[in-house]
Order: sequence, then C-alpha cells, then structure tokens
Amino acid sequence: MTTDMGVLRQQIMANARLLIKPTGPSTATNLGDLDVVVFGYSSSFTAAVMLGLTPAVEGTEEKSPELAMNKLFLATCELLKLYLRKCCRTSATSMVAECLTTS
Repeated sequence: MTTDMGVLRQQIMANARLLIKPTGPSTATNLGDLDVVVFGYSSSFTAAVMLGLTPAVEGTEEKSPELAMNKLFLATCELLKLYLRKCCRTSATSMVAECLTTS
C-alpha cells in the first residue's frame, strides 16, 4: 500500500465521485461538497468520505492516519467493484434485450 496521502486522497475521491450521486434538486449538497477527512486521536483513527457534514463512506478504525486512509481506499474500491459489477450486468442485459427486440 502507498503511504502517499495525496495520491490516496485523489483515488478515494475519484472512486467516491462515481459512487455518490446527489438524490435530486431538493438535496442541498452536491458532489462539490465531497471531501476526505481523517479523525481520531492517540492510536485510534478513522478516515471517511464526507458529503457535506455527513459521512458517505467510512473506513475502519486504525492505529495511524496512514492506515486509516489505506482502509478507506480499500473500502471505496470494494464498493466500486460491487457497483460496477451490478451496473455492467444491468447494462449488458439491457443491450441484449434491445438487440433482440430490434432484430
């Protein structure tokens, strides 16, 4: 795992932008309100993707800020993998159905 916090933050934000969508016009927040924070003290730190003041994705509690960021990165990777698997399966099924109905 990388220890470059800037690189981790960039990739976490890229993953989060794909995962998190504003729910509609009544939502006061938008993707510009996304940020990555690390909070904690002593030997207990947690990293989270925040949408405004609300945690959208939270990593596990770790012994250092670096480990907390690595866990958050892994969490966003796993969520994105699940999302893309579901999204691609739905898209592929839709494309096959469209091909069958137009031929």
